[in-house]
Amino acid sequence: MSEALIQKARKNFHSNMLSRNVLTITKDCTASNADSASSSSKAVALRTAEIIADRCGQKISVMDKVSGQTLGRQFEVLVSEFLCDTLQVSRPSSPSGATEHRTAEPKHSTSYETARDICRT
Repeated sequence: MSEALIQKARKNFHSNMLSRNVLTITKDCTASNADSASSSSKAVALRTAEIIADRCGQKISVMDKVSGQTLGRQFEVLVSEFLCDTLQVSRPSSPSGATEHRTAEPKHSTSYETARDICRT
């Protein structure tokens, strides 16, 4: 697979993380990929989320925290899709034949240009 196709698949992967609410931030500026007990993890995760959103030209959803187990399952689905796209293998599907897409159901979700926008409010 060419480098350009891998880059396109990676951008699609990142875009899906944002659009399916796998990569989000909370009102207290904690990214969903952070260890909320670690200030350095929170800082790195927030900056990573900002970079991904900027590169995808998308906004980061601000929503209530979703359980780690739910996010982990959704992340696994996205990784599976990425691997299928880059390795050109068949995707797992549901009994109906449709590719499985699960998203977090936000209790409250608002999009902002950057994570820093919510942190300033």
